[in-house]
Amino acid sequence: MKDLNGKVGIITGASSGIGRRLAVDLAAAGVKLALAARSVEGLEETARLAAMNSPPAGPVILPCDVSERSAVESMIAKVRKELGPVDILVNNAGQSRYHTFVETPVEEFEYLMRVNYLGAVYCLKAVLPGMLERGDGHIVNVSSIAGRIGTLRHTAYSATKFALTGLSESLYYELLGTGVGLTIVNPGLFETHLFDHESFRDFPGRQSTMMKPPEVLTRAIVEAIRANKIEITVPRSLWAGVAIKDLCPPLFRRLHSRFLRKSRVRADVGSRSAH
Repeated sequence: MKDLNGKVGIITGASSGIGRRLAVDLAAAGVKLALAARSVEGLEETARLAAMNSPPAGPVILPCDVSERSAVESMIAKVRKELGPVDILVNNAGQSRYHTFVETPVEEFEYLMRVNYLGAVYCLKAVLPGMLERGDGHIVNVSSIAGRIGTLRHTAYSATKFALTGLSESLYYELLGTGVGLTIVNPGLFETHLFDHESFRDFPGRQSTMMKPPEVLTRAIVEAIRANKIEITVPRSLWAGVAIKDLCPPLFRRLHSRFLRKSRVRADVGSRSAH
Protein backbone atom coordinates (compact mmCIF):
# COMPACT_ATOMS: atom_id res chain seq x y z
CA MET A 1 0.00 0.00 0.00
CA LYS A 2 2.44 2.61 -1.24
CA ASP A 3 0.02 5.54 -1.32
CA LEU A 4 -1.72 6.10 2.03
CA ASN A 5 -3.31 9.42 1.13
CA GLY A 6 -7.10 9.29 1.45
CA LYS A 7 -7.14 5.81 2.98
CA VAL A 8 -9.42 5.12 5.96
CA GLY A 9 -7.65 3.78 9.02
CA ILE A 10 -8.61 2.61 12.51
CA ILE A 11 -6.18 2.64 15.42
CA THR A 12 -7.19 0.92 18.64
CA GLY A 13 -5.48 1.95 21.85
CA ALA A 14 -5.11 5.42 20.36
CA SER A 15 -5.42 7.44 23.57
CA SER A 16 -1.71 7.44 24.45
CA GLY A 17 1.78 6.10 23.73
CA ILE A 18 2.32 4.18 20.52
CA GLY A 19 -1.28 4.59 19.34
CA ARG A 20 -1.16 8.35 19.80
CA ARG A 21 2.12 8.81 17.97
CA LEU A 22 1.04 6.48 15.16
CA ALA A 23 -2.10 8.58 14.72
CA VAL A 24 0.07 11.66 14.23
CA ASP A 25 2.28 9.87 11.69
CA LEU A 26 -0.58 8.32 9.70
CA ALA A 27 -2.49 11.60 9.66
CA ALA A 28 0.60 13.27 8.23
CA ALA A 29 0.55 10.63 5.47
CA GLY A 30 -3.02 11.65 4.58
CA VAL A 31 -4.91 8.80 6.27
CA LYS A 32 -8.47 9.56 7.39
CA LEU A 33 -8.43 8.23 10.94
CA ALA A 34 -10.85 6.72 13.41
CA LEU A 35 -9.36 6.64 16.91
CA ALA A 36 -10.61 4.04 19.38
CA ALA A 37 -9.84 3.59 23.08
CA ARG A 38 -11.60 3.73 26.45
CA SER A 39 -10.32 7.16 27.52
CA VAL A 40 -12.30 9.98 25.91
CA GLU A 41 -9.91 12.56 27.31
CA GLY A 42 -6.92 10.72 25.88
CA LEU A 43 -8.60 10.36 22.49
CA GLU A 44 -9.37 14.07 22.38
CA GLU A 45 -5.72 14.91 22.98
CA THR A 46 -4.60 12.44 20.30
CA ALA A 47 -7.14 13.90 17.85
CA ARG A 48 -5.89 17.42 18.60
CA LEU A 49 -2.27 16.42 17.88
CA ALA A 50 -3.15 14.41 14.76
CA ALA A 51 -5.40 17.18 13.40
CA MET A 52 -2.39 19.45 12.98
CA ASN A 53 -1.34 17.39 9.94
CA SER A 54 -4.51 15.49 9.10
CA PRO A 55 -7.00 15.66 6.22
CA PRO A 56 -9.50 18.54 6.59
CA ALA A 57 -12.14 16.59 8.51
CA GLY A 58 -9.71 15.51 11.24
CA PRO A 59 -9.78 12.21 13.15
CA VAL A 60 -13.05 10.68 14.33
CA ILE A 61 -13.15 9.79 18.05
CA LEU A 62 -14.85 6.53 18.98
CA PRO A 63 -14.70 5.51 22.66
CA CYS A 64 -14.59 1.72 22.72
CA ASP A 65 -13.55 -1.15 24.98
CA VAL A 66 -12.13 -3.72 22.55
CA SER A 67 -12.61 -6.51 25.07
CA GLU A 68 -16.36 -6.28 24.37
CA ARG A 69 -17.35 -7.77 21.02
CA SER A 70 -20.56 -5.77 20.68
CA ALA A 71 -18.70 -2.52 21.38
CA VAL A 72 -16.19 -3.32 18.62
CA GLU A 73 -18.91 -4.17 16.11
CA SER A 74 -20.71 -0.92 16.90
CA MET A 75 -17.47 1.06 16.58
CA ILE A 76 -16.64 -0.43 13.18
CA ALA A 77 -20.17 0.27 11.94
CA LYS A 78 -19.77 3.94 12.92
CA VAL A 79 -16.46 4.14 11.07
CA ARG A 80 -18.05 2.83 7.89
CA LYS A 81 -20.92 5.29 8.23
CA GLU A 82 -18.73 8.33 8.89
CA LEU A 83 -15.59 7.60 6.86
CA GLY A 84 -16.33 4.67 4.55
CA PRO A 85 -14.81 1.18 4.18
CA VAL A 86 -11.76 0.50 6.33
CA ASP A 87 -8.46 0.29 4.44
CA ILE A 88 -6.04 0.04 7.37
CA LEU A 89 -6.64 -1.65 10.72
CA VAL A 90 -4.09 -1.23 13.51
CA ASN A 91 -4.71 -3.59 16.43
CA ASN A 92 -2.71 -1.71 19.02
CA ALA A 93 -4.86 -1.80 22.18
CA GLY A 94 -3.11 -3.66 24.97
CA GLN A 95 -2.57 -4.07 28.69
CA SER A 96 0.25 -5.64 30.68
CA ARG A 97 1.04 -6.83 34.20
CA TYR A 98 4.38 -7.49 35.90
CA HIS A 99 3.60 -10.39 38.25
CA THR A 100 4.85 -13.91 38.67
CA PHE A 101 2.45 -16.64 37.59
CA VAL A 102 1.54 -17.49 41.20
CA GLU A 103 0.88 -13.83 42.04
CA THR A 104 -1.35 -13.24 39.00
CA PRO A 105 -5.07 -13.78 39.62
CA VAL A 106 -6.89 -15.88 37.05
CA GLU A 107 -9.08 -12.84 36.37
CA GLU A 108 -6.03 -10.93 35.11
CA PHE A 109 -5.11 -13.74 32.72
CA GLU A 110 -8.66 -13.58 31.38
CA TYR A 111 -8.69 -9.77 31.17
CA LEU A 112 -5.39 -9.53 29.30
CA MET A 113 -6.47 -12.23 26.87
CA ARG A 114 -9.72 -10.38 26.14
CA VAL A 115 -7.96 -7.07 25.50
CA ASN A 116 -4.69 -8.12 23.84
CA TYR A 117 -5.88 -11.10 21.82
CA LEU A 118 -9.67 -11.29 21.53
CA GLY A 119 -9.87 -7.52 21.00
CA ALA A 120 -7.80 -8.00 17.84
CA VAL A 121 -9.93 -10.97 16.79
CA TYR A 122 -13.13 -8.94 17.18
CA CYS A 123 -11.70 -6.09 15.08
CA LEU A 124 -10.47 -8.48 12.40
CA LYS A 125 -13.82 -10.25 12.21
CA ALA A 126 -15.55 -6.91 11.68
CA VAL A 127 -13.11 -5.50 9.12
CA LEU A 128 -11.39 -8.30 7.19
CA PRO A 129 -14.39 -9.58 5.15
CA GLY A 130 -14.79 -6.14 3.56
CA MET A 131 -11.09 -5.94 2.74
CA LEU A 132 -11.19 -9.37 1.11
CA GLU A 133 -14.26 -8.42 -0.90
CA ARG A 134 -12.51 -5.31 -2.24
CA GLY A 135 -9.17 -7.10 -2.66
CA ASP A 136 -7.35 -4.32 -0.83
CA GLY A 137 -6.33 -3.33 2.68
CA HIS A 138 -3.66 -3.69 5.34
CA ILE A 139 -3.71 -5.10 8.87
CA VAL A 140 -1.18 -4.20 11.54
CA ASN A 141 -1.10 -6.43 14.61
CA VAL A 142 1.02 -4.85 17.32
CA SER A 143 2.40 -7.85 19.19
CA SER A 144 5.61 -7.61 21.23
CA ILE A 145 9.08 -9.05 21.54
CA ALA A 146 7.35 -10.82 24.45
CA GLY A 147 5.33 -12.59 21.76
CA ARG A 148 8.56 -14.14 20.50
CA ILE A 149 10.50 -14.52 23.75
CA GLY A 150 8.94 -15.42 27.09
CA THR A 151 10.51 -13.58 29.98
CA LEU A 152 10.38 -13.17 33.74
CA ARG A 153 7.09 -12.04 35.35
CA HIS A 154 5.28 -11.70 32.03
CA THR A 155 3.43 -15.03 31.97
CA ALA A 156 0.00 -13.45 31.44
CA TYR A 157 1.19 -10.78 28.98
CA SER A 158 3.50 -13.04 26.98
CA ALA A 159 0.77 -15.64 26.53
CA THR A 160 -1.52 -13.07 24.91
CA LYS A 161 1.21 -11.82 22.59
CA PHE A 162 2.30 -15.32 21.57
CA ALA A 163 -1.37 -15.91 20.72
CA LEU A 164 -1.55 -12.76 18.61
CA THR A 165 1.69 -13.62 16.82
CA GLY A 166 0.46 -17.15 16.10
CA LEU A 167 -2.83 -15.83 14.76
CA SER A 168 -0.95 -13.37 12.57
CA GLU A 169 1.44 -15.96 11.15
CA SER A 170 -1.42 -18.28 10.22
CA LEU A 171 -3.49 -15.43 8.79
CA TYR A 172 -0.57 -14.31 6.62
CA TYR A 173 -0.83 -17.52 4.57
CA GLU A 174 -4.59 -17.15 4.22
CA LEU A 175 -4.13 -13.64 2.84
CA LEU A 176 -1.53 -14.49 0.19
CA GLY A 177 -2.78 -13.40 -3.22
CA THR A 178 -5.86 -11.62 -1.83
CA GLY A 179 -4.53 -8.06 -2.05
CA VAL A 180 -4.74 -7.67 1.74
CA GLY A 181 -1.42 -7.12 3.51
CA LEU A 182 -0.43 -7.97 7.06
CA THR A 183 2.32 -6.72 9.36
CA ILE A 184 3.30 -8.23 12.71
CA VAL A 185 5.00 -5.66 14.94
CA ASN A 186 7.38 -6.76 17.71
CA PRO A 187 8.25 -3.73 19.85
CA GLY A 188 10.90 -3.89 22.53
CA LEU A 189 10.79 -1.46 25.45
CA PHE A 190 8.98 1.76 24.58
CA GLU A 191 7.56 4.61 26.62
CA THR A 192 3.89 3.61 26.84
CA HIS A 193 1.04 3.45 29.32
CA LEU A 194 1.70 -0.27 29.81
CA PHE A 195 4.28 0.56 32.46
CA ASP A 196 1.95 2.84 34.42
CA HIS A 197 0.32 -0.10 36.20
CA GLU A 198 1.27 -0.46 39.87
CA SER A 199 2.69 -3.95 39.23
CA PHE A 200 5.65 -2.28 37.46
CA ARG A 201 6.70 -0.36 40.57
CA ASP A 202 9.77 -2.62 40.95
CA PHE A 203 10.51 -3.06 37.25
CA PRO A 204 14.32 -3.27 36.91
CA GLY A 205 15.90 0.14 36.46
CA ARG A 206 18.39 -1.16 33.89
CA GLN A 207 15.54 -2.20 31.62
CA SER A 208 13.67 1.07 32.21
CA THR A 209 16.66 3.02 30.87
CA MET A 210 16.42 1.01 27.62
CA MET A 211 12.98 2.45 26.77
CA LYS A 212 12.74 4.37 23.51
CA PRO A 213 10.27 7.08 22.43
CA PRO A 214 7.21 5.84 20.48
CA GLU A 215 8.12 7.68 17.27
CA VAL A 216 11.03 5.29 16.70
CA LEU A 217 8.49 2.48 16.38
CA THR A 218 5.66 4.32 14.64
CA ARG A 219 7.82 5.52 11.78
CA ALA A 220 8.84 1.91 11.18
CA ILE A 221 5.17 0.86 11.19
CA VAL A 222 4.22 3.45 8.58
CA GLU A 223 7.08 2.29 6.38
CA ALA A 224 6.04 -1.34 6.89
CA ILE A 225 2.50 -0.56 5.70
CA ARG A 226 3.85 1.17 2.61
CA ALA A 227 6.29 -1.65 1.84
CA ASN A 228 3.88 -4.46 2.83
CA LYS A 229 6.42 -5.99 5.24
CA ILE A 230 5.22 -9.12 7.00
CA GLU A 231 7.11 -8.51 10.25
CA ILE A 232 9.20 -5.84 11.93
CA THR A 233 11.11 -5.92 15.21
CA VAL A 234 12.10 -2.60 16.74
CA PRO A 235 14.84 -2.07 17.69
CA ARG A 236 16.28 -4.45 15.08
CA SER A 237 18.97 -5.65 17.48
CA LEU A 238 16.32 -7.65 19.36
CA TRP A 239 15.90 -9.94 16.37
CA ALA A 240 19.30 -11.40 17.20
CA GLY A 241 17.81 -12.72 20.42
CA VAL A 242 14.91 -14.28 18.53
CA ALA A 243 17.33 -15.90 16.07
CA ILE A 244 19.51 -17.32 18.86
CA LYS A 245 16.42 -18.65 20.64
CA ASP A 246 15.21 -20.38 17.47
CA LEU A 247 18.61 -21.80 16.49
CA CYS A 248 20.00 -22.69 19.92
CA PRO A 249 17.43 -22.53 22.75
CA PRO A 250 19.84 -23.69 25.53
CA LEU A 251 22.32 -20.93 24.69
CA PHE A 252 19.55 -18.34 24.61
CA ARG A 253 18.20 -19.43 28.00
CA ARG A 254 21.66 -19.11 29.57
CA LEU A 255 22.23 -15.65 28.10
CA HIS A 256 18.77 -14.39 28.94
CA SER A 257 18.91 -15.74 32.49
CA ARG A 258 22.25 -13.98 33.00
CA PHE A 259 20.78 -10.69 31.72
CA LEU A 260 17.76 -11.00 34.03
CA ARG A 261 19.97 -11.76 37.05
CA LYS A 262 22.10 -8.69 36.40
CA SER A 263 19.01 -6.52 35.93
CA ARG A 264 17.51 -7.81 39.18
CA VAL A 265 20.72 -7.35 41.19
CA ARG A 266 21.10 -3.77 39.99
CA ALA A 267 17.46 -3.05 40.79
CA ASP A 268 17.89 -4.46 44.32
CA VAL A 269 21.08 -2.42 44.89
CA GLY A 270 19.30 0.73 43.73
CA SER A 271 16.37 0.00 46.02
CA ARG A 272 18.67 -0.44 49.06
CA SER A 273 20.54 2.76 48.20
CA ALA A 274 17.27 4.70 48.06
CA HIS A 275 16.52 3.68 51.64
